[in-house]
Amino acid sequence: MVIEDILKTHANVIFFCSGGRDSMAVWHLLKPYLDKIYVGWVDTNNNVPEVKAYMTEVSKQSPKFIRYKSDQPKWVEENGMPSEVVPIDNTPLGQRYAGQKQVTIVDYFQCCSANIHQPLYKLAKHVNATAVITGQRSSDGHKDDKSSGDYENGFQYFFPIEDWSDDDVKSYLKSKGETDPRFDIHHSSIDCLTCTAFCKSSPQRMDYLQKNHPSHFDELVRRLKIIRNEITNYTDGIDAVINGNFKETVDNSMKTKLTESLPSDIRLKENIEHLETVEGIRYYTWDWNQEAKRVGLNHGPTWGVMAQEVQKTHPQAIVEGPQGYLLVNYGALPE
Repeated sequence: MVIEDILKTHANVIFFCSGGRDSMAVWHLLKPYLDKIYVGWVDTNNNVPEVKAYMTEVSKQSPKFIRYKSDQPKWVEENGMPSEVVPIDNTPLGQRYAGQKQVTIVDYFQCCSANIHQPLYKLAKHVNATAVITGQRSSDGHKDDKSSGDYENGFQYFFPIEDWSDDDVKSYLKSKGETDPRFDIHHSSIDCLTCTAFCKSSPQRMDYLQKNHPSHFDELVRRLKIIRNEITNYTDGIDAVINGNFKETVDNSMKTKLTESLPSDIRLKENIEHLETVEGIRYYTWDWNQEAKRVGLNHGPTWGVMAQEVQKTHPQAIVEGPQGYLLVNYGALPE
Protein backbone atom coordinates (compact mmCIF):
# COMPACT_ATOMS: atom_id res chain seq x y z
CA MET A 1 0.00 0.00 0.00
CA VAL A 2 1.41 3.38 -0.99
CA ILE A 3 0.41 6.25 1.29
CA GLU A 4 0.98 8.76 -1.49
CA ASP A 5 -1.73 7.10 -3.58
CA ILE A 6 -4.24 7.40 -0.72
CA LEU A 7 -3.45 11.10 -0.35
CA LYS A 8 -3.83 11.67 -4.10
CA THR A 9 -7.27 10.05 -4.08
CA HIS A 10 -8.61 11.53 -0.84
CA ALA A 11 -8.40 15.17 0.23
CA ASN A 12 -9.17 14.41 3.87
CA VAL A 13 -7.73 11.32 5.52
CA ILE A 14 -8.00 10.34 9.18
CA PHE A 15 -5.98 7.75 11.07
CA PHE A 16 -7.73 6.17 14.06
CA CYS A 17 -5.01 5.88 16.71
CA SER A 18 -5.57 3.95 19.94
CA GLY A 19 -2.04 4.10 21.33
CA GLY A 20 -1.72 0.30 21.14
CA ARG A 21 1.16 -1.45 19.43
CA ASP A 22 -0.49 -2.06 16.04
CA SER A 23 -1.76 1.49 16.01
CA MET A 24 1.65 2.90 16.80
CA ALA A 25 3.30 0.81 14.08
CA VAL A 26 0.97 2.48 11.57
CA TRP A 27 1.63 5.89 13.14
CA HIS A 28 5.36 5.46 12.47
CA LEU A 29 4.59 4.44 8.88
CA LEU A 30 2.53 7.61 8.48
CA LYS A 31 5.00 9.91 10.23
CA PRO A 32 6.35 11.52 7.03
CA TYR A 33 2.78 12.46 6.07
CA LEU A 34 1.32 13.60 9.40
CA ASP A 35 1.05 17.19 8.18
CA LYS A 36 -1.59 15.91 5.73
CA ILE A 37 -3.36 13.27 7.84
CA TYR A 38 -5.66 13.74 10.81
CA VAL A 39 -4.82 11.61 13.82
CA GLY A 40 -7.93 10.85 15.89
CA TRP A 41 -7.92 9.40 19.39
CA VAL A 42 -10.80 8.63 21.79
CA ASP A 43 -10.15 9.29 25.46
CA THR A 44 -12.67 7.02 27.22
CA ASN A 45 -12.04 8.62 30.62
CA ASN A 46 -11.00 5.15 31.75
CA ASN A 47 -7.69 4.67 29.90
CA VAL A 48 -4.61 3.58 31.79
CA PRO A 49 -2.57 6.66 32.79
CA GLU A 50 0.42 5.54 30.74
CA VAL A 51 -1.68 5.54 27.55
CA LYS A 52 -2.87 9.07 28.24
CA ALA A 53 0.71 10.20 28.80
CA TYR A 54 1.82 8.36 25.66
CA MET A 55 -0.93 9.92 23.54
CA THR A 56 0.02 13.37 24.84
CA GLU A 57 3.44 12.85 23.30
CA VAL A 58 1.88 11.54 20.09
CA SER A 59 -0.28 14.66 19.88
CA LYS A 60 2.80 16.89 20.04
CA GLN A 61 4.22 15.17 16.96
CA SER A 62 0.93 15.05 15.05
CA PRO A 63 0.03 18.51 13.67
CA LYS A 64 -3.55 17.47 12.88
CA PHE A 65 -4.23 15.58 16.11
CA ILE A 66 -7.82 15.59 17.39
CA ARG A 67 -9.19 14.08 20.57
CA TYR A 68 -12.73 12.97 21.37
CA LYS A 69 -13.57 12.50 25.05
CA SER A 70 -16.21 9.92 25.89
CA ASP A 71 -17.10 8.79 29.42
CA GLN A 72 -17.11 5.01 29.69
CA PRO A 73 -17.51 4.86 33.50
CA LYS A 74 -20.61 7.07 33.35
CA TRP A 75 -22.00 5.05 30.43
CA VAL A 76 -21.57 1.80 32.38
CA GLU A 77 -23.24 3.33 35.42
CA GLU A 78 -26.22 4.40 33.33
CA ASN A 79 -26.48 1.44 30.92
CA GLY A 80 -24.86 -1.61 32.49
CA MET A 81 -21.64 -3.59 32.69
CA PRO A 82 -20.34 -5.07 29.42
CA SER A 83 -19.98 -8.83 29.12
CA GLU A 84 -19.47 -11.55 26.54
CA VAL A 85 -22.19 -13.64 28.20
CA VAL A 86 -25.40 -11.72 28.91
CA PRO A 87 -28.36 -13.02 30.97
CA ILE A 88 -31.29 -11.58 29.04
CA ASP A 89 -33.29 -10.65 32.14
CA ASN A 90 -30.41 -8.44 33.30
CA THR A 91 -30.49 -6.29 30.16
CA PRO A 92 -32.43 -3.00 30.25
CA LEU A 93 -35.12 -4.52 28.03
CA GLY A 94 -35.25 -7.74 30.05
CA GLN A 95 -35.80 -5.82 33.28
CA ARG A 96 -38.86 -4.14 31.78
CA TYR A 97 -40.50 -7.57 31.75
CA ALA A 98 -38.67 -9.56 34.45
CA GLY A 99 -38.37 -6.82 37.05
CA GLN A 100 -35.42 -4.91 38.45
CA LYS A 101 -32.18 -6.81 38.97
CA GLN A 102 -29.24 -6.07 41.21
CA VAL A 103 -27.04 -5.35 38.22
CA THR A 104 -27.63 -4.45 34.59
CA ILE A 105 -25.52 -6.34 32.03
CA VAL A 106 -25.18 -5.55 28.33
CA ASP A 107 -23.24 -7.10 25.47
CA TYR A 108 -19.81 -5.54 25.11
CA PHE A 109 -20.51 -4.39 21.55
CA GLN A 110 -22.90 -1.79 22.94
CA CYS A 111 -20.26 -0.40 25.29
CA CYS A 112 -17.46 -0.38 22.70
CA SER A 113 -19.75 1.17 20.13
CA ALA A 114 -20.94 3.97 22.40
CA ASN A 115 -17.54 4.85 23.85
CA ILE A 116 -15.10 4.15 21.01
CA HIS A 117 -16.58 3.31 17.60
CA GLN A 118 -19.28 5.98 17.43
CA PRO A 119 -16.91 8.71 18.66
CA LEU A 120 -14.38 7.70 15.98
CA TYR A 121 -17.10 7.88 13.35
CA LYS A 122 -18.01 11.37 14.61
CA LEU A 123 -14.37 12.44 14.33
CA ALA A 124 -14.21 11.23 10.74
CA LYS A 125 -17.40 13.09 9.86
CA HIS A 126 -16.19 16.20 11.67
CA VAL A 127 -13.10 16.52 9.45
CA ASN A 128 -15.02 15.53 6.29
CA ALA A 129 -12.78 12.50 5.83
CA THR A 130 -13.38 10.12 2.95
CA ALA A 131 -10.57 7.73 3.91
CA VAL A 132 -9.92 6.01 7.23
CA ILE A 133 -6.65 4.30 8.20
CA THR A 134 -6.43 1.88 11.14
CA GLY A 135 -4.01 -0.69 12.56
CA GLN A 136 -6.28 -3.67 11.91
CA ARG A 137 -4.52 -6.94 11.06
CA SER A 138 -5.85 -10.15 9.52
CA SER A 139 -4.69 -12.18 12.53
CA ASP A 140 -6.64 -10.08 15.05
CA GLY A 141 -9.06 -12.11 17.14
CA HIS A 142 -11.64 -9.32 17.07
CA LYS A 143 -11.71 -7.23 13.91
CA ASP A 144 -13.96 -5.63 11.34
CA ASP A 145 -14.99 -7.88 8.46
CA LYS A 146 -13.72 -5.37 5.90
CA SER A 147 -10.51 -5.73 3.88
CA SER A 148 -8.14 -2.92 3.07
CA GLY A 149 -9.57 -0.78 0.29
CA ASP A 150 -13.23 -1.59 1.02
CA TYR A 151 -15.86 1.16 1.20
CA GLU A 152 -18.46 1.54 3.95
CA ASN A 153 -20.71 4.44 4.99
CA GLY A 154 -18.95 6.85 2.67
CA PHE A 155 -15.41 5.99 3.81
CA GLN A 156 -12.69 3.96 2.14
CA TYR A 157 -10.79 1.93 4.72
CA PHE A 158 -7.08 1.16 4.60
CA PHE A 159 -5.12 -1.25 6.81
CA PRO A 160 -1.40 -0.74 6.09
CA ILE A 161 -0.21 -3.61 8.32
CA GLU A 162 -3.06 -5.98 7.47
CA ASP A 163 -0.68 -8.85 6.64
CA TRP A 164 1.91 -8.24 9.36
CA SER A 165 2.56 -10.82 12.08
CA ASP A 166 3.04 -10.09 15.79
CA ASP A 167 6.79 -10.44 15.32
CA ASP A 168 6.71 -8.04 12.37
CA VAL A 169 5.01 -5.40 14.51
CA LYS A 170 7.33 -5.88 17.49
CA SER A 171 10.45 -5.79 15.34
CA TYR A 172 9.32 -2.66 13.53
CA LEU A 173 8.48 -0.83 16.76
CA LYS A 174 11.84 -1.83 18.22
CA SER A 175 13.58 -0.42 15.15
CA LYS A 176 11.77 2.86 15.83
CA GLY A 177 13.04 2.97 19.40
CA GLU A 178 9.72 2.04 21.04
CA THR A 179 10.25 0.39 24.45
CA ASP A 180 6.84 0.68 26.09
CA PRO A 181 6.20 -2.63 27.95
CA ARG A 182 2.54 -2.49 26.86
CA PHE A 183 3.65 -3.40 23.36
CA ASP A 184 4.49 -6.92 24.55
CA ILE A 185 0.82 -7.72 25.18
CA HIS A 186 -2.35 -8.04 23.13
CA HIS A 187 -5.06 -5.38 23.64
CA SER A 188 -2.17 -3.04 24.44
CA SER A 189 -4.22 0.14 24.08
CA ILE A 190 -6.12 -0.78 27.29
CA ASP A 191 -8.91 1.63 26.41
CA CYS A 192 -10.84 0.92 29.62
CA LEU A 193 -9.17 -0.03 32.91
CA THR A 194 -12.18 -1.83 34.35
CA CYS A 195 -13.57 -3.41 31.18
CA THR A 196 -15.43 -6.60 32.16
CA ALA A 197 -15.27 -8.13 28.67
CA PHE A 198 -12.53 -9.94 26.72
CA CYS A 199 -11.46 -11.97 29.78
CA LYS A 200 -10.60 -15.11 27.83
CA SER A 201 -9.11 -13.38 24.80
CA SER A 202 -6.79 -11.03 26.67
CA PRO A 203 -5.10 -12.79 29.62
CA GLN A 204 -1.98 -10.68 29.02
CA ARG A 205 -4.00 -7.53 29.62
CA MET A 206 -5.29 -8.97 32.90
CA ASP A 207 -1.76 -9.85 33.99
CA TYR A 208 -0.58 -6.35 33.09
CA LEU A 209 -3.40 -4.74 35.09
CA GLN A 210 -2.81 -6.94 38.12
CA LYS A 211 0.88 -6.03 38.20
CA ASN A 212 0.65 -2.35 37.30
CA HIS A 213 -2.82 -1.28 38.45
CA PRO A 214 -3.77 -3.60 41.35
CA SER A 215 -6.58 -1.44 42.75
CA HIS A 216 -8.30 -1.25 39.37
CA PHE A 217 -7.73 -4.97 38.89
CA ASP A 218 -9.42 -5.66 42.24
CA GLU A 219 -12.40 -3.57 41.17
CA LEU A 220 -12.53 -5.48 37.89
CA VAL A 221 -12.58 -8.79 39.78
CA ARG A 222 -15.35 -7.51 42.04
CA ARG A 223 -17.50 -6.63 39.04
CA LEU A 224 -16.79 -9.94 37.34
CA LYS A 225 -17.94 -11.83 40.44
CA ILE A 226 -21.26 -10.02 40.26
CA ILE A 227 -21.64 -10.81 36.57
CA ARG A 228 -20.65 -14.45 37.07
CA ASN A 229 -23.19 -14.82 39.87
CA GLU A 230 -25.98 -13.51 37.63
CA ILE A 231 -24.92 -15.84 34.82
CA THR A 232 -24.83 -18.78 37.24
CA ASN A 233 -28.45 -18.12 38.15
CA TYR A 234 -29.31 -19.03 34.55
CA THR A 235 -26.83 -21.84 33.99
CA ASP A 236 -27.99 -23.59 37.17
CA GLY A 237 -31.46 -23.79 35.65
CA ILE A 238 -30.06 -25.13 32.39
CA ASP A 239 -28.03 -27.75 34.25
CA ALA A 240 -31.11 -28.81 36.22
CA VAL A 241 -33.02 -29.48 33.00
CA ILE A 242 -30.09 -31.27 31.34
CA ASN A 243 -29.48 -33.45 34.39
CA GLY A 244 -33.18 -34.07 35.06
CA ASN A 245 -32.90 -33.07 38.74
CA PHE A 246 -35.64 -30.45 38.80
CA LYS A 247 -39.05 -30.60 40.46
CA GLU A 248 -42.06 -28.91 38.94
CA THR A 249 -43.55 -27.58 42.17
CA VAL A 250 -44.30 -24.13 43.43
CA ASP A 251 -41.95 -24.61 46.37
CA ASN A 252 -39.08 -25.54 44.09
CA SER A 253 -39.84 -22.59 41.85
CA MET A 254 -39.57 -20.26 44.83
CA LYS A 255 -36.35 -21.94 45.89
CA THR A 256 -34.93 -21.43 42.40
CA LYS A 257 -35.92 -17.77 42.61
CA LEU A 258 -33.83 -17.44 45.75
CA THR A 259 -30.66 -18.52 43.95
CA GLU A 260 -30.55 -14.95 42.73
CA SER A 261 -28.31 -12.61 44.70
CA LEU A 262 -30.65 -10.58 46.87
CA PRO A 263 -29.95 -7.53 49.04
CA SER A 264 -29.44 -8.58 52.64
CA ASP A 265 -27.09 -5.98 54.11
CA ILE A 266 -27.96 -5.17 57.70
CA ARG A 267 -27.42 -1.49 56.89
CA LEU A 268 -30.55 -1.59 54.71
CA LYS A 269 -32.87 -3.03 57.36
CA GLU A 270 -34.91 -2.00 60.37
CA ASN A 271 -37.37 -3.66 62.75
CA ILE A 272 -35.26 -6.83 62.60
CA GLU A 273 -36.64 -9.88 64.44
CA HIS A 274 -35.06 -13.32 64.78
CA LEU A 275 -37.21 -16.02 63.21
CA GLU A 276 -35.30 -19.30 63.42
CA THR A 277 -31.87 -20.91 63.20
CA VAL A 278 -31.19 -23.59 60.55
CA GLU A 279 -27.86 -25.41 60.20
CA GLY A 280 -26.27 -22.74 62.38
CA ILE A 281 -27.56 -19.89 60.18
CA ARG A 282 -29.88 -17.36 61.77
CA TYR A 283 -32.94 -16.23 59.79
CA TYR A 284 -34.85 -13.02 60.42
CA THR A 285 -37.74 -10.86 59.31
CA TRP A 286 -37.33 -7.11 58.74
CA ASP A 287 -38.54 -3.98 57.03
CA TRP A 288 -36.49 -2.07 54.45
CA ASN A 289 -35.22 1.26 55.79
CA GLN A 290 -35.00 4.63 54.01
CA GLU A 291 -31.48 3.94 52.77
CA ALA A 292 -32.66 0.76 51.03
CA LYS A 293 -35.40 2.75 49.32
CA ARG A 294 -32.97 5.52 48.38
CA VAL A 295 -30.59 3.19 46.56
CA GLY A 296 -33.38 1.07 45.07
CA LEU A 297 -32.60 -2.11 47.04
CA ASN A 298 -35.96 -2.38 48.80
CA HIS A 299 -37.21 -5.24 46.63
CA GLY A 300 -37.18 -8.94 47.33
CA PRO A 301 -38.40 -10.84 50.39
CA THR A 302 -38.35 -9.28 53.86
CA TRP A 303 -37.15 -12.43 55.54
CA GLY A 304 -33.83 -14.25 55.35
CA VAL A 305 -30.31 -13.81 56.67
CA MET A 306 -28.04 -10.96 57.68
CA ALA A 307 -25.31 -10.69 55.05
CA GLN A 308 -22.67 -9.64 57.58
CA GLU A 309 -23.30 -12.76 59.67
CA VAL A 310 -23.23 -15.09 56.68
CA GLN A 311 -20.05 -13.47 55.40
CA LYS A 312 -18.19 -14.84 58.42
CA THR A 313 -19.25 -18.47 57.89
CA HIS A 314 -20.16 -18.77 54.20
CA PRO A 315 -18.21 -16.04 52.35
CA GLN A 316 -18.83 -17.76 49.00
CA ALA A 317 -22.50 -16.82 49.31
CA ILE A 318 -21.78 -13.09 49.57
CA VAL A 319 -21.35 -10.62 46.71
CA GLU A 320 -20.79 -6.90 46.98
CA GLY A 321 -23.30 -4.99 44.88
CA PRO A 322 -22.60 -1.95 42.70
CA GLN A 323 -23.59 0.43 45.52
CA GLY A 324 -21.24 -1.26 47.98
CA TYR A 325 -23.99 -3.11 49.89
CA LEU A 326 -23.81 -6.86 50.42
CA LEU A 327 -25.98 -9.35 48.51
CA VAL A 328 -26.64 -12.99 49.41
CA ASN A 329 -26.89 -15.92 47.02
CA TYR A 330 -29.30 -18.11 49.01
CA GLY A 331 -28.61 -21.01 46.68
CA ALA A 332 -25.11 -21.23 48.14
CA LEU A 333 -26.42 -21.74 51.70
CA PRO A 334 -27.20 -25.13 53.27
CA GLU A 335 -30.85 -26.17 52.98
